[in-house]
Amino acid sequence: AIRELKKYRLVTQEPYGDIELTGKGRRLACFIFRRHNLIKKFLMKLGVSEANAELDACKMEHILTTEAIDKIRTYTEG
Repeated sequence: AIRELKKYRLVTQEPYGDIELTGKGRRLACFIFRRHNLIKKFLMKLGVSEANAELDACKMEHILTTEAIDKIRTYTEG
């Protein structure tokens, strides 16, 4: 997995050293984190328990379109 992240220049690692996010990796991580939290917040607003909202958000964050996320954002934050 680390090899794939290096391939896309999302992390750096010196031989046997710590793994660090690159600027690109940090931006992507923040994007994914915000998307996950938005979906979780939306599900909880619908009445889904926090534990299930967390599990479902982990799955949904990978498959929802930008349009769906934008609509969820409008509904949740509006």
